[in-house]
Amino acid sequence: MTTIQTILTIILTPTLMVGAMVFVLRKLFEQLLSRDLENHKAKLQIEYEHSKLRLENDLQTRLFEFQTKFSSYHQQQASVIGELYEKLSEAEMYLSHSVHPVQLDGRSPKEKIDEADEKCVDLARFYNRHRIYLDEDICQKMDSILAAMRTSVVKFSVSQMEPRSRPDIEMQTEAWKVMEHEVPPIKVALERKFRQVLSSVGSNDTQRVSST
Repeated sequence: MTTIQTILTIILTPTLMVGAMVFVLRKLFEQLLSRDLENHKAKLQIEYEHSKLRLENDLQTRLFEFQTKFSSYHQQQASVIGELYEKLSEAEMYLSHSVHPVQLDGRSPKEKIDEADEKCVDLARFYNRHRIYLDEDICQKMDSILAAMRTSVVKFSVSQMEPRSRPDIEMQTEAWKVMEHEVPPIKVALERKFRQVLSSVGSNDTQRVSST
């Protein structure tokens, strides 16, 4: 080996060793970093899956609570409609019989109109307590029916007031016309709306059951 070669060997050998060490350390660092990244990625994936599962469970819980409350509201609405229609039909029947021009049962007009008026008041009281469950157009129709019934009661009561020797037939006839001509069309429209609401309630409950 020549002197120059010896010198080059002495100079280059440490540099090559350092370079090799740097290369090895860099590769080792890259491997460690890659492994840490994979571990971190795996942890993030696990956390993501857990978070996703928790979110899905929370959404399912909230959806079930909402569906339960929604179904409970519609069941209550259906119950209100059923009882309201029963009271409406009863009040209409009593009032129509009370103001009918032909009276055959022998009871006094005052007794019968007072009884009919009690039915109307009971209907109005129930309706006002539960109107929150009713659609706006249903409320408008109920308001119209109650106003017509009140008009009929007042007209008939006025027709029977003293000191007349006999009832005011014209006022009594007007009371009957209200029940004969004004109430039935509104009641028919109301029945149609009731059926629509009840049909919607049944459809919503069916969908809720099928989705669970």
